Amino acid sequence: MNDSTIRAWAEIDLSAVLDNLASMRAYVSPASVLAVVKGDAYGHSIRAVAPPIAARFPDAVFGVASAGEAAAVRSLIPQSPILILGPCLPDEAASIIEMNASTVLSDIPFAQALNAAALRANAVGRVHIEIDTGMGRHGVVADDALTIAEYVATSPALQLDGIMTHFSDAERDREWTGTQLLRFRAIERTLQDHGIHARTRHACNTAAMLLYPEMWFEMVRPGLGLYGILPELPPGTDVPHLRPALALRARVLLVRTLQAGAFISYGRTVRLRRRSRIAVLGIGYADGIPRELGNRGSVLIRGKRVPIIGRICMDVTLADVTDLDDVAPGEIATVIGSDGAEVIRVEEIARLLGTTEHEITTRLGARAPRRSVGLC
Repeated sequence: MNDSTIRAWAEIDLSAVLDNLASMRAYVSPASVLAVVKGDAYGHSIRAVAPPIAARFPDAVFGVASAGEAAAVRSLIPQSPILILGPCLPDEAASIIEMNASTVLSDIPFAQALNAAALRANAVGRVHIEIDTGMGRHGVVADDALTIAEYVATSPALQLDGIMTHFSDAERDREWTGTQLLRFRAIERTLQDHGIHARTRHACNTAAMLLYPEMWFEMVRPGLGLYGILPELPPGTDVPHLRPALALRARVLLVRTLQAGAFISYGRTVRLRRRSRIAVLGIGYADGIPRELGNRGSVLIRGKRVPIIGRICMDVTLADVTDLDDVAPGEIATVIGSDGAEVIRVEEIARLLGTTEHEITTRLGARAPRRSVGLC
């Protein structure tokens, strides 16, 4: 299959990813920046993104969500440190030790499994303890924090490298975020009072990194920022220079002329008011374009916005190109990204649909190949 016959694809600007990481490292220095590549690098492809990061930044630490993602990174990068941010199963402990990954602890049973696996391998299990200060997702609650920390401190094959928490509403609720911070610091003091010290503390996602410099500690975890995507922030927020790394494009497969009164797509949600030219685009919700964009979103063709019309189908999307001259099969429509002076950003789509930026990019399907651009 040559380029002209690919129906839909994502372009990943690797130079943007590398520049974004460099910009954030300078922004938070002397704190470090975790290169968060979970969710297949937020839909941008671990395989595309991780090796250039490791080559440009030999000291980079990669953040993933699971042992499976850690294995994917390790297969590409033999040496770089990896931190597994999500809970793991006890049966995964041996593979975590084998791939020399660090992991976040949320409970004693997994800590016990990791210690046992490390002892069998004559290795060290490096861990970070997550403190649940109000996220209510994973991590240890305040009453259990000292217990698990003491277990790690007295285990012969475990090493405490860090403690962390996660803010649940950093971009919208400063007071609640401050409450979470106070809880985190209180638990940190309790651990210190018992002689337990962690080298690395971390709490900030992209929003918290931009809004609360006093919370950077020794490391930040800006997932969205690595890919040049911003959460919704108050006006005037100081933001380092970040460039979007993702473009999502599709080819026009067919252009049809339909008469006034014709219905469009499933559910007959649209009835044409005029004789119209409708472009059939080779991308649908199976490729990751949100179905909710039907009758609400736009695409760019020839640098002009044209409306998505009717419900988005599994394999195709329909766009009204009546006001563009002679659109033909093979032309390119941009769903995310720039075309000429016009741009459709991930943030715009997320706001329109009332969802998170993360969902827009991580839902991109494997059927749309990732093309790396921006590096020679």
